[in-house]
Amino acid sequence: MHAAAVPTALVSASPRRVVDLVLGGIGDHWFAVTITAEDTEHTKPDPAPYLAAPTTPTA
Repeated sequence: MHAAAVPTALVSASPRRVVDLVLGGIGDHWFAVTITAEDTEHTKPDPAPYLAAPTTPTA
């Protein structure tokens, strides 16, 4: 997907600080968008974070 320039999103129930720490280790270039526990009112398994991903502007 990355090689074909298909935008991907990471949706996590973890806090932003944890996601950012992990992405700092592997590189944040793999995901166009990251959605974490703080980004929506409800978190996984609620569909809200998944629905937010395609509507979140990319950096």
